[in-house]
Amino acid sequence: RTGGEMTGVGPLTAGCIPRIAAQETLADAVVQVLRIKQIREGMRYKLDISDGESVLSGMLGTQNNELVQNGTLKEGSIIVLKSYVCNQVNQRMIVIILTCEVKDHAATIGNPVPHGSAGPANPVQPQPPAAP
Repeated sequence: RTGGEMTGVGPLTAGCIPRIAAQETLADAVVQVLRIKQIREGMRYKLDISDGESVLSGMLGTQNNELVQNGTLKEGSIIVLKSYVCNQVNQRMIVIILTCEVKDHAATIGNPVPHGSAGPANPVQPQPPAAP
């Protein structure tokens, strides 16, 4: 049974990003992939995940690369984290997604801000510069 923590912003598990960043192991946390970027060091994918409130950067385990390559996992995907580890890299917490299950796709849910930021002054999506 996985419904115990399924409360919050839409289908996402509210408050799970700070808990994941604190290296807490959650069963079947539901998050949204906001951004996926292929990086140069081999076939690796960097991604940002959100619980609708906070955003955490991470890496997709290489065993999941096919999910991106075949279009199953993409920006906007709602995924269930089946297994992951969270490590500190350059004074930032990074989640490595070892196994996940893609459930759905949606526009950005909530108004997530980077984990550890003071608030919406640091939006995830780039904003055009303000006119002087």
